[in-house]
Amino acid sequence: MYDVVVIGGGPAGMAAALKAKEFVDMVAIVERNEYLGGILPQCIHNGFGLQYFKEDLTGPEFANHLVEKVKNEDIDLLLGEHVDALKNAGNFKIQLIGGKIESKSVIFATGAKEKTRYMINIPGDRPSGVMTAGTAQTFLDMHGYLPGKKVVILGSGDIGLITARRLAMEDAEVLGVYEILPYPSGLTRNIVQCLQDYDIPLFLNHTILEIKGKKRVEKVLVGEIKDGKLVRKEWVDCDTVIIAAGLVPNNKLLIKMGAEMDPKTGGPVVNEYLETSIKGAFSCGNSLVINDIVDYAVIQGEIAGRNAALYSKGKLGDRKFKRIEVGRGIKFVMPQMVSGEEDVELIMRVSEPMDTAKIRVGDERKTLRFVNPSTMISFKLKSGKLGDAKAEVL
Repeated sequence: MYDVVVIGGGPAGMAAALKAKEFVDMVAIVERNEYLGGILPQCIHNGFGLQYFKEDLTGPEFANHLVEKVKNEDIDLLLGEHVDALKNAGNFKIQLIGGKIESKSVIFATGAKEKTRYMINIPGDRPSGVMTAGTAQTFLDMHGYLPGKKVVILGSGDIGLITARRLAMEDAEVLGVYEILPYPSGLTRNIVQCLQDYDIPLFLNHTILEIKGKKRVEKVLVGEIKDGKLVRKEWVDCDTVIIAAGLVPNNKLLIKMGAEMDPKTGGPVVNEYLETSIKGAFSCGNSLVINDIVDYAVIQGEIAGRNAALYSKGKLGDRKFKRIEVGRGIKFVMPQMVSGEEDVELIMRVSEPMDTAKIRVGDERKTLRFVNPSTMISFKLKSGKLGDAKAEVL
């Protein structure tokens, strides 16, 4: 019988297991890959760890920092394993491919999956050369294979921007990054470092309407969209289309168990302990909410790890939580359920670009300049300041 079982061995999962180990003895990580680290081993660019480790690290370096800590602890590593079923019957009964285990609490750190061509409904032929940004990164950074020479990228999120730079560094011709929104979806630093520094054009209010090609991609039909209407279209010759249309939290297990989900984040509804609507089941990282940087996922892992361990010992406080109402100008707030009895770090996004955003949560105020929906906002709600439990832009 484990005290805490973490499902997922990425950065959030490893952080959760390490923190849980500080409070309880029996901790395990279940990971479907044969190695720990999640997606980080394929992210060889730097920019990781600036907040958490106070170092500028590559993805593999960031992962290795955590892997070494995990291996130095008495944490059971169930690698190459898959959770086939999970039941909540007092304790959690977890059916793996290789057998059954039980745990007093469970942490879901199952990460996210990329949106594919078919999830965003791009019609046309089905040639080779159409792939997600993560697949392109895997080809480049783990196998040393250039996935294309004349590339179009759909989506200006951070993964798409970083992939554009990576391709340009390998002498691929990146014809452009196309974004259907009127503003970029990625961080400003990545717009500058990945596109502007490499003279890669960014086309806002643009999307791919059709893909043509027999064996390999030959061209794509690109359209300019304004006010919801197609105003211009043209064919662009290319041999590769990379879809970087965003991430979706991977929560099949939690949904199957009946956990309440938040359609705005794609993750579960959680309280300030990062506990889901299922008692003893916690969530963190990109399976909870899509994070801008890995440092945030690790911090969430530590919060979930601590509270899952306390739950397993019967020492997690029994509080009454109030749901935060999402008001004008706010896209989402996480955690969604707050007691107001202690300080809590909220994360949120605004629903549209703003030069100045005066944000109110309960009785707290915060003013920010130059924010857009791609910017993850951290908002500290102090104890006793929950008020009417409403988040809005004033």
